[in-house]
Amino acid sequence: MRKLAGEKLKRILYFLLGILLIVIGMIGLALPVFPTLPFLFLALVCFMKVSKRFKGYVKKNRLYIKYLAKYEKNGKLPVKLLIASAIIFLLFAAAALIILSVLYCYIQK
Repeated sequence: MRKLAGEKLKRILYFLLGILLIVIGMIGLALPVFPTLPFLFLALVCFMKVSKRFKGYVKKNRLYIKYLAKYEKNGKLPVKLLIASAIIFLLFAAAALIILSVLYCYIQK
């Protein structure tokens, strides 16, 4: 009985954490210097821990099969995916720095 209550509490906490991470990710949509994708990805992981049905749905998704199933099987991501992720990250970081520098110059006037 106690183990069952602990599991239910853990699922509730994962659900609440998932909701919080989605809210933080949505804030990231409005703020260019705040990342969105990592928070949404972590929310996905939290929701997968809450529901076996949702986890099954995600694992049948073509994007999961294409990218993350290989990671789950081999323990590493494909090199092309890592390079593409790094390039996208650097582009967004550069854009954020440019926007911040323009805002800083504008505020200093």
